[in-house]
Amino acid sequence: MQSQCQNRRDARSPWSLQSPVISKRWYKPPRTAWHLASEADLARGSGARLKDEPTIYERGPLLSRDWFAYIEAVRFHAAPMKIAPLFFPLVALSFVARAADSVAPANSAPAKTIQFAPDGQVILPEAAYLLGRMPGVEYAKEPSQPIISKEEDFSDTRKLLKSIPATWQGIPSIAVAPNGRLWVAYWTGGDQEHDRHTKNQMVLYTAAGPDAPFEGPVVMPKSDHGYYAFNPVLWMDPAGRLWFAYVELGVGEEGLSVVAMVTGNPTESHPTWEKPRIITPGHMANKPTVMKNGDWIWPAEDFTNPKERKNRLFVSKDKGKTFSFYSSLRVEGSDFPELMTVEKNDGSLWMLTRTTKGIGEATSRDGGKTWQDVQTLPGIQTTAVRFHVTRLKSGRLLLVYNDNPKFRGNMTAALSEDDGRSWAAKLLLDDYGHVTYPDAQQLADGSIVIVYDKNRYKIKPAAGKPLPPTQTGEIKLVHITEEDILAGKLVSPGSFTHRVIQKLEWPRQAEPPQQSLLRFEFDGSLNGWKTNSECEVDPNGEPGALSLTYSGPDPWISSPLLNVGTAGEPLVVTLRLKVSSPGNITLYYEGTDDRGFSSEHKISKQVPPEAIDQWMDISFELPINAVRSLRLDPSGTSGSICIDWLEVQGR
Repeated sequence: MQSQCQNRRDARSPWSLQSPVISKRWYKPPRTAWHLASEADLARGSGARLKDEPTIYERGPLLSRDWFAYIEAVRFHAAPMKIAPLFFPLVALSFVARAADSVAPANSAPAKTIQFAPDGQVILPEAAYLLGRMPGVEYAKEPSQPIISKEEDFSDTRKLLKSIPATWQGIPSIAVAPNGRLWVAYWTGGDQEHDRHTKNQMVLYTAAGPDAPFEGPVVMPKSDHGYYAFNPVLWMDPAGRLWFAYVELGVGEEGLSVVAMVTGNPTESHPTWEKPRIITPGHMANKPTVMKNGDWIWPAEDFTNPKERKNRLFVSKDKGKTFSFYSSLRVEGSDFPELMTVEKNDGSLWMLTRTTKGIGEATSRDGGKTWQDVQTLPGIQTTAVRFHVTRLKSGRLLLVYNDNPKFRGNMTAALSEDDGRSWAAKLLLDDYGHVTYPDAQQLADGSIVIVYDKNRYKIKPAAGKPLPPTQTGEIKLVHITEEDILAGKLVSPGSFTHRVIQKLEWPRQAEPPQQSLLRFEFDGSLNGWKTNSECEVDPNGEPGALSLTYSGPDPWISSPLLNVGTAGEPLVVTLRLKVSSPGNITLYYEGTDDRGFSSEHKISKQVPPEAIDQWMDISFELPINAVRSLRLDPSGTSGSICIDWLEVQGR
C-alpha cells in the first residue's frame, strides 16, 4: 500500500489552481480545522478533509483506481475584518490543492479549476458529485449483509455498538407490528454524521409495547464496500410485513441506493429476515405511501448532481416485488428534500418536501406523473428540517414538525380536518431547542407513537462559558391520541411524552472489546453455585434457566472458587436474569487477597418497575482486575429470580 500511495502522490495531478476567483470581501473561517489524511486513512477511503463543524459541507468523491478519497469543502462564513487577511483563502486553496494532488491518479478526469464563489464558497469541479455516481466506477451489485442477533442473544451486536466511539446519535424511525410490538431504528457513532469509516452504525431495537423496555440491538446494518450505510426507515406494509430500509453508498447503478430487508413475522422479538436487496437508486429518508389503487409510492431523492437535486418517486405495482421509476420534481432551494407524499380525498397526490424556507408543497392531478410548482405550505412556520405527515384512520392528517421558523425547537404534533389546508389543533411535545427528525405510526387502538432525537450532536459551549462535563443525547418516544392533540394537552389515559428510550452521554470513549474469561450456563441447575437456606431451586420454573424462590432478610447465591483475572483493565460481570419484584440486585465480590464478602465490596443495580418479569442483561463493572468469588443477592426479601447465564469478562 505504501508504494502504491507514493506512486499516486508523485503522479501529475489532473487538478490545478488556475486564476482562482476571490471576492473583494475578506472571509474569516471560524474555528476551521484542517486535516490531511495519512496513507492509512486513504487506504480506508477517508481522504482529506477540510472541516468546519458549524457549517454545511459540500462533499465530493475523487476517483482513485481502487479506492475513494474525499474532500469536504467548507462554506466559509462571511465576516468583514479591519485587516484584510488574504492569508486565509490562499491557505485554504493551497490545502485543497495539496489534498487533491495527494489522492488523484494520473488517469483520472481532465484538469479542473477550484474557485471561490463571491459568497466565499469553495467550488468543486463538476465531476465531483455529492454522494453520487462517479463516471467509470463499477459499484457493488449486491448490498452488504447486516449483523443479526439470534434468538435471545444480543451480545455480538452490543459488543460492536460499545466498540464505536459514539459522539452523536439520531435520525430515528419507528414502526408498529399488528400485535403492538414497537420497532425503533436510529443512526449513531463516528466523529460526525457522515463518517465514511465503519464507525457509524444503524441499530434496530424492539419493545413489546409503548410502555415495555426496549431490547437489542436486534439488527445492525453495515457496509462492506468501503463506504457507509445510513438513514434508516421502518415501514409496516399492508400485509403486516416490516420493511427496514436504509441508504447504502457504493452499491447499485448510481452508487447510492435504497436497500431494504423484510421480515414477515415482526410480532416476534427475533424475526427471520429476508436477504437485503436494492429497492431503488437514490436517497430515501421517509416512509412510502400506499395509494387507493394498491400502488406503493416510494420517495427516493436524486443526489447525483449537487447543482440540481430532484425529488423522485418510484412505484411498486406488485406489493414490493419490483420497483420502477415513476416521476420526478426539481425543487428550488432544497438542500436535502426528505419528501413525503399523501393521497388526498379528491384523488390528487400531495407532496411535502423540506426546503430552506420550511416545508414546501406540490400537487399532482394525474397520480404523480406531473406536478405543479413547489410552494411554501401555508399556516406552518418551520425551518429546514425533516418532518412527518401521514393519514390517520379518522381521516385526519397528522403533521409532526418543528414549530419554530428560526431553529430546530418546539417539536409539535398538528391535525388537519380539511385535507391539509389548515392545522388548527396542535400539541407541543417538546419545547427544547434542538429536537429533530420525527417519525410516527398509528397503533391498532388509534393511539399514535412518535420518535425523535434530542441533542443529536455535542452542544458547543456558549461564549465565555466552560463546556459542561457531561452532556446527554437522547432518542425519545411519545405516545398520544388524537384527543390529546385536539385538546392541546394530554387528556387520554396511557398518554405520555418525554420517554427516553436510548441515551448517549458525552464525553464517551470507545470501549475496548471484551473477552469472555469465564461463563456459567445454568440451564435449570446451579452449575456449581450454592444457595443459603433462604433460597430454593424451583424445579417448575423457567425452562432452560435457573429458577429460584426466596424468602427472608438476606437471601443469596454464591459462586464456586473462580480465581480469574487479567493483567489489564478491571473486570466486568454480566448476567441475564428475570425478577418478579422491584428493588436492587446486588453483586458482592472477593478479590484474590480477600477472604469473605464485605459491604465495602458490593455493587447494586436498581430494577425499574417496567422491567419486572422481563429478561434483561445487567453488567457490573468491578474495580479490580482479578476476582476470587462472587455472590448475588436478589431484590427484596421475597420473590423469585431466574438466571440464564453469567459471564466474567476482561478487556
